[in-house]
Amino acid sequence: MARRTEELRMRLLSAVMNASNPSWPGQCRGGLGPASCSPRCVQTFSSIAAPACTSCHHTTARSGIPFSVRQLAAASTSLQPNAGFAAAGVLRGRAVHTCPALSSSAVAAVQQDADDNDPELCPGRLVEIKRDARAGVLAYVERADGKRNWLVHDCRGTVASLRPQQITYVLPGLYKPEQLQDIDQQAQQDANAELLQLAWEVSEETQLYNVAQMAALLFGDAVQPSQLYAAHRLLTEDHIWFKQAARLPPLFQPRPQKEVDMLVARKEAERKAEEELAQMVAVLKAGITVPVSARPSAQQWKEGSHAAWINMLEAFAFGTATPDQQRESIKVLNAMGMTTIAPTAAKLMRQIGVWGFHDLPELLQSGLLPPFPSHLQAEAQSLIDYPPKDPDSRNRMDLTHLEVITIDDSSTREIDDGVSVEWRQEGDDSAPRYWIHVADPTRWLETGGPLDLEARRRCKTLYLPTGACFMFPDVLATGPFSLRHGEQCCALSIGVDLNTDGSIREQVITPSLISVGRRCTYAEVDQVLEDESSEQQQQRQKDIHVLHAAAQLRNQWRRDQGAVVFNVNSASVKVRDAHLEQPTITIEPDQQDTNANRLVAEMMILAGEAAGRHGKEAGLPMPYRAQAAGQLPTESELAQVPAGLCREVLIRSRMLRSVTTIKEPLPHASLGLQHYVQITSPIRRYNDLLAHWQLKAHLRGVESPLSADDLADAVAEASENLREWGTLEKKSRDYWTALYFAEHQGPMHPGLMLSWYLSDRGLAKVMLQDLGMEVIATVNTPAKAGDQLNIICSQVDVASGIVRFSDTFVAGQPPDGSQATPEDPVPLEADGAADQHP
Repeated sequence: MARRTEELRMRLLSAVMNASNPSWPGQCRGGLGPASCSPRCVQTFSSIAAPACTSCHHTTARSGIPFSVRQLAAASTSLQPNAGFAAAGVLRGRAVHTCPALSSSAVAAVQQDADDNDPELCPGRLVEIKRDARAGVLAYVERADGKRNWLVHDCRGTVASLRPQQITYVLPGLYKPEQLQDIDQQAQQDANAELLQLAWEVSEETQLYNVAQMAALLFGDAVQPSQLYAAHRLLTEDHIWFKQAARLPPLFQPRPQKEVDMLVARKEAERKAEEELAQMVAVLKAGITVPVSARPSAQQWKEGSHAAWINMLEAFAFGTATPDQQRESIKVLNAMGMTTIAPTAAKLMRQIGVWGFHDLPELLQSGLLPPFPSHLQAEAQSLIDYPPKDPDSRNRMDLTHLEVITIDDSSTREIDDGVSVEWRQEGDDSAPRYWIHVADPTRWLETGGPLDLEARRRCKTLYLPTGACFMFPDVLATGPFSLRHGEQCCALSIGVDLNTDGSIREQVITPSLISVGRRCTYAEVDQVLEDESSEQQQQRQKDIHVLHAAAQLRNQWRRDQGAVVFNVNSASVKVRDAHLEQPTITIEPDQQDTNANRLVAEMMILAGEAAGRHGKEAGLPMPYRAQAAGQLPTESELAQVPAGLCREVLIRSRMLRSVTTIKEPLPHASLGLQHYVQITSPIRRYNDLLAHWQLKAHLRGVESPLSADDLADAVAEASENLREWGTLEKKSRDYWTALYFAEHQGPMHPGLMLSWYLSDRGLAKVMLQDLGMEVIATVNTPAKAGDQLNIICSQVDVASGIVRFSDTFVAGQPPDGSQATPEDPVPLEADGAADQHP
């Protein structure tokens, strides 16, 4: 190939250098013989590996720039191009003088006359055929097949009857069948694409070329059949240098310089893209085959050198890819030998470890799962490394002398509230002041910052069976934001003195500095409260008893104000080793009806009432919680339902949902309060954080950071997100619950009939007493509220998170034999309407 290219260069040179021009006194033969030459002559042929002109000995510096015959012809006004060939004397990028001995006859010496007539089809011809989008195949014409078709065979011996339209080229001349393979093989060797580039360089932009003319230029005077076919293949397969101007007969025209430059750049970009694609495919295949322990983490995939590819494939799996991302994702999946659909991309994400085995696409797409994006983690770490000035340093009260107790689950990591008792002297007696200390993240944050905006988007800490998805980065939520045991912490403290009936007599709200002396679990507090030997109690145990007594007093006072108090029963669904294909799932009752739970709940409600009262008196815009009174069951209705869970379900079904008001508080019916604002969980509820900003600004004597309208917008945005994330929270819980029952479908569960859900379809609300789970079940027996049932899991669809239950009467069929399974999916748990958790 290299030799053939060099021959073309030398032949072009030879033709130009041997030509004569009578308008000049001598001849310049380019090394072929001595002759006189004008001193204006500048030798340019060394740029195509030619010897210097021995007549004038002129040379030109190449400077690494390729020679272009075509550009030289355009620059020379003394030459007349002939049949598309021209002597050139311009290096790419700068003009030079041409040797004066050149003429148009020099160009004609290298042109081969060609027959422009298209050869007719007949037996013995060699033709190129196309059966599909692949490259053409050379074939031998055996004979006519009917009136229109021709019978041919190719090099493999495949015989076909073809229409004339399927024949793309007819090679001039007649041949024997045994010549077919030799000509085809030789043509493949002769088809050097570099020759076509050289032909373009010496061609005239406006000239049209047939195949024979191009073959003569490329291969010389004595063109062989294989070279003629090679020229045809080069021209038809070329997408850069020449374009087809006519089909019958086939004619080709050089492309303009700008178009060639654009196509060359595009081809280079495509080559680079193919190389990058191949590299990415290799990385993905390696990611599938390596041990799980050796794979990059999801964050490393998404933030490393392959992040763009991974994020693109993930978008394709989510169904949110742009058209460009879809196209590129399909290329990757094709190269991987996979089907080009979204579920396959999702499978690939799991195979390489970007997704876990049980990750839900909706949760992944939400951006709520840990870890936080790196820029937010950096922002959080910066707050720790360079703490901002405390805006409340002047009025922050030192309460480190109080014994602060935090009460949470053992697994809780974000500690946002604690309680303490301060004994104050009132005359000859001492009376307790009840303190509720709340974490103070607004000591570190300003409104409108990146962490605030992300918290608004998240709007709450999401509690999934697999763990918590914090509203703030972990280093803050479990770090300086939390009330950590053994450390001095900034807090917002609410101190309340109670009247003997449980109402608030006096209150104080202040930024504070506290010291957490003891961290307790609910079980530990329950154990302390069960111990009646008060004389032997330590001070902190006495404080727990005093707080419990205050909680009982408050509970009774609220009932007197019309509060509707009931237990919210639920099941705790927890997953261990969720990243494994077979994790451990447990479901057990979540015991909330305990002394410790009631103590904490009443103290938090007390803090909310005090904050709402302060906001009311100060006229502060705050995210107040309110609830209208519903049409509660009458005494006669309650009498027809067994006491306990069944009555609570009936009461709950009649209650209205709570709402948020901004400018002033409204009564909260189920809590029995005239004003109430949730304020005790600013690390895990965004509205609580908003309340902190408003309240603390007023305590400092400065303008509220958010106007009523701004606050309403922030609450509306957070509320919209809250609904969306609540749906995801339920979807996750349903998935893991379904997976649990898929693995435990056999056991029978003791069930308590709570109420009918859709009696005409045999659907009832049932409490699975061993699991603490309220479900919808098909009940085929004539049951009523309070009846005991034997419940089994009758159907599970893990992918959709649907589990169907039924009692065991007549193998799950109603007495009349009709199918009682609901036509539409029903929830595992009934919706709760009360806003009972502070």
